Amino acid sequence: MNNHLTYVLVADASKAKLFSTYKAKLLQTTASEKDLHLIASFSHEDSRKKGVELASDKMGGFNTGTFVEATSPKTQEAIEFAQELMDFIETERTKNLFRELIIIAAPAFMGMLNKAASSEIQKLISQTIEKDYTPLDDRNLLQQLQRFLQPSTSFAIYANKTVIEAYLT
Repeated sequence: MNNHLTYVLVADASKAKLFSTYKAKLLQTTASEKDLHLIASFSHEDSRKKGVELASDKMGGFNTGTFVEATSPKTQEAIEFAQELMDFIETERTKNLFRELIIIAAPAFMGMLNKAASSEIQKLISQTIEKDYTPLDDRNLLQQLQRFLQPSTSFAIYANKTVIEAYLT
């Protein structure tokens, strides 16, 4: 296993990019967009179609005696895309290619990704950011990612105080 690689998934319901990086590099002021290595780009054309283009005449159905309402065609396409992304990441996980996963996704799509993620992938998710950063270029994505990854000032002060207190006792 490459113990230092972090995967970063940036996604919405119709497109996604998966990057690999060394998280420690992202925390440095010298980090550049070259520190984000594109592994794969995904596009789900059906998610871009209008609901009427995807619609069927199928109504909801009965499942174990209770009525189950039909999912809208656009939502169903988004669910399928989330599953496709998580299947790819699961394959990467079984090859031990990364040690943690950061997911950045539009809020509505984040829930679908979480639901599609296996329990093993869930264990590797270190951070989720509910923002749609798919339109950003790599440089702006890096800036936003650094903003979320930086430890807060109060944490740093607390950490220093703890270290000082531990040193004095």
